[in-house]
Amino acid sequence: MFVYRVVSSQHGGALPKRSAIDLVASFTHDVEKAMAEGKQVTMVTLDIQGAFDALLANRLLQRIQRQGWPMTLLCLVKSFLTNRKVRVRLEDSTTAFFTVACGTPQGSPLSLVLYMLYLAELLNQDSALRFRYTDDICLYRASATLEENVKLLARDVRGII
Repeated sequence: MFVYRVVSSQHGGALPKRSAIDLVASFTHDVEKAMAEGKQVTMVTLDIQGAFDALLANRLLQRIQRQGWPMTLLCLVKSFLTNRKVRVRLEDSTTAFFTVACGTPQGSPLSLVLYMLYLAELLNQDSALRFRYTDDICLYRASATLEENVKLLARDVRGII
């Protein structure tokens, strides 16, 4: 399947046979191996707040085009993300429709896949030290000292930002 060549093997969620439990098992293995080698392990987790609401459609389209997806898919994605309207319902009250300029529809299975493709480049930068589940990222480092880990992780976080 083409998506497996684009998405890091360290990504869990929204794909068959890639669950959060798989990520935990892989991370546990890496930590136990590092500790057996006498290394210190440090982990940083990031939650991308408002991830689905902040997705920029044109940037996504550029990225999936670079990933090699066919033009028919790009047209489908563009249609899915363009001219969207939302309204809010609370009990018996409903607002008027508002046009939405960015983001993906909440609750749509396609939104998960599109977001995964949106951030694929980020996770593929160093797939051995990054895990991702939907809009959460785990970075970790294993070295001789905690100080070295902190220095490396600070660089990693700056690279993501």
